[in-house]
Amino acid sequence: MSRAARLSFAILALLAVTLAPKLLLDRLPLVPDEARFQRDLAALLDNRGYSLNRQMAAGHVVFFASKGDCRIAAGYVDHLGYSQDRLGQVTSATGPLRFYYAGHWHTGLPRLRPIVAHYWQRLRQTLGKSGSIDPVVAVASNGKCTTGQLPWQQLRLYVMPSEA
Repeated sequence: MSRAARLSFAILALLAVTLAPKLLLDRLPLVPDEARFQRDLAALLDNRGYSLNRQMAAGHVVFFASKGDCRIAAGYVDHLGYSQDRLGQVTSATGPLRFYYAGHWHTGLPRLRPIVAHYWQRLRQTLGKSGSIDPVVAVASNGKCTTGQLPWQQLRLYVMPSEA
């Protein structure tokens, strides 16, 4: 086999390996159950004595919580971060926006791991498996809170059942 033929075959194989899963997965949207996430987030804060106020921002619900001098704003951010800027505007009066994902705090939106988890869950969904993934939680606080001591790791993002 000539060098050009081997190179063409390698490129074709690479395209098949990378594009085939994307084409198959694009037919099946992964729809997060945001209502369940909102209930879980509200319960997490409410069970720890926070007063809650719910507000819509960038198509997502943001909970403004207060307890004594502590002020927290928290909500779900999609894995691509489309709502990040709008959430930052809405929560700016509360404090700087940070992100909790998979047991770690980030000053900027985590990118790679949430996207990989999203596509992994989509693949599992095509195989008939259901489950949950770690949500990206946007959290702003006024500095008088111990947000790191709240059990954010209990939050999960469940997927709505597919109709396919």
